[in-house]
Amino acid sequence: MVDIHEVQLSADESPEYIEFLINLLKEGKTIRTNLVGGSMFPTIDKNDFVTIKPVHFPDLFPGDIITYRRKNSNGPLTGHRMAKKRRNKGMEYIVAKGDANRNFDLPVYADEICGKIIKIEKAERTIHLQTGFNRIRSYIHAKYNWLTRFKYTFM
Repeated sequence: MVDIHEVQLSADESPEYIEFLINLLKEGKTIRTNLVGGSMFPTIDKNDFVTIKPVHFPDLFPGDIITYRRKNSNGPLTGHRMAKKRRNKGMEYIVAKGDANRNFDLPVYADEICGKIIKIEKAERTIHLQTGFNRIRSYIHAKYNWLTRFKYTFM
């Protein structure tokens, strides 16, 4: 049985508290928490709970919803959908975007990734993202979202 640590977030959590959550994930623990932003609406709403498990970069695929925190940042954990995995000058990174956002995020490097959302608990239902149908739906959403036709470039 997986040991799940349940935590409650609010929009003004301290950097120390976010660091505590990241350390739980680094220790291999799975956490269940709510998210406070709206960038993944309607997939994840502000009142939904999510289960986040630790993940390694090679185990990520387009459609996965990753959580990350920028290097040298005291900012929040961000949860966005992975669109592509890339390598540039020996650095591996992910192209990600919130479902409700118009633009892609800046590159998310492998060492910034904290975990992967594997379950979303909505008021009316629970969505297990690792099941066959939901994995296919997430992949299609990442690959064929109308915004992905615009080329993402940097450097």
